[in-house]
Amino acid sequence: MNKKKIFEKVSPLTIYLFVSFVGIVLFFCAAYFKGSPVFKWLAMENNSDWTMSDYFRHLLFARDRGTVYDHGDNACFPPLAYVFYYVYGKISTAGEVVKNFIVLSDMPYQILMYVLYSVVSVLLLVYTIEELPIKKYQRKLLAFSVILSTPLFMGALERGNMTLIVIALLLLAMLWKDSESVWKRELALILIAIAAGLKIYPAFFGLLYLKEKRWKEAIHLVIYGILFFFGPFIFFGGVNGFQAFWNVITMMLGGRPVERVQFFTGILSFIGIHGTTAQILNYAFLLIMFLLVLFSKSNIRKMTFLAAAMAFFPNAAFRYTLLYFLMPLFVLCLEHKKLKFDSVMNALFLGYIFSIPTIYGFLTDFQLAFHENSYSYTCVERNIYTAAWLYLFYQVVMELVCQVNQFRQKKKRQ
Repeated sequence: MNKKKIFEKVSPLTIYLFVSFVGIVLFFCAAYFKGSPVFKWLAMENNSDWTMSDYFRHLLFARDRGTVYDHGDNACFPPLAYVFYYVYGKISTAGEVVKNFIVLSDMPYQILMYVLYSVVSVLLLVYTIEELPIKKYQRKLLAFSVILSTPLFMGALERGNMTLIVIALLLLAMLWKDSESVWKRELALILIAIAAGLKIYPAFFGLLYLKEKRWKEAIHLVIYGILFFFGPFIFFGGVNGFQAFWNVITMMLGGRPVERVQFFTGILSFIGIHGTTAQILNYAFLLIMFLLVLFSKSNIRKMTFLAAAMAFFPNAAFRYTLLYFLMPLFVLCLEHKKLKFDSVMNALFLGYIFSIPTIYGFLTDFQLAFHENSYSYTCVERNIYTAAWLYLFYQVVMELVCQVNQFRQKKKRQ
């Protein structure tokens, strides 16, 4: 086989898989020779006592349906999420006296129940990946790369965060949104509504229906959204529960003056912008992402801007929110078959986001590097979030170049 034929077999997905697996394989090799310090380097530094804390914390909150939102901005999920946590908690802790989530995690069979929750969540994501119209071995490798990546392996699973379920639902909706099957298109709307009922921000996905002027489906989405978002308040305080939830969201969006790369106001904190000014700029950032979605003609850029809105706008984001960048990765799998500059850049950035920054670990001998003002700002965060922010910047520049070229062509035709 000559070099030209070999090169023709290389696709953007192949480049993504190569970049992703380099970091992952090197990580497990380093862990074999160096032991647990390598895992400690990768995990959040509070994991010794708080492993899977998001799961156990919300399981504890949901035990008393009347006081869920009395826990302040820690209880930040819509009530549909707490319907799940309440039912799951009743199965495993009915009648038990639990003082805090750390005690809860030590109770008999709780870790086993969390393993079951995690297995089902991962299987849901794998099922979604299996829906991609790519080669079977590519689907398998893609699934492994995502599962073992920092955002999922040492993000959603290590924290026990529901983002994993939410992104699986959104990805499945993304694949079914334009299906020839009527029931799949309708089910896509329901999945988006359920995702928004679990985490709110997936409601941004509705922008795509407005952009494409699919008014009937947009109305259906609003109806489903009302059903799955407001309906569960019946079980969690009714009108008073909604008011308490609104207070929690207002508290969260009020901002946390923390210098962190995981969200936009954290970036602003680095340069000394806080308070009301930071919040105004944060909403401006969200508006810009929405406008870019509405004006862009590129599917991968639209999904990147949506992912950025969901990952960087919330003021309490962690590494698991980078899972939203699976949306542009899916578009890469669907649309980009040949090597072009743009497809290669997408593959390189996404490959690094969904990997483990092990090479940087070797350069620093896997020494922990915490920021004095934030318990989750480590060298691992700096690496993967730098890649994510640079990827967003690249896509914004590409979109602006595209818009300028379209404007020039329009002027020439006139």
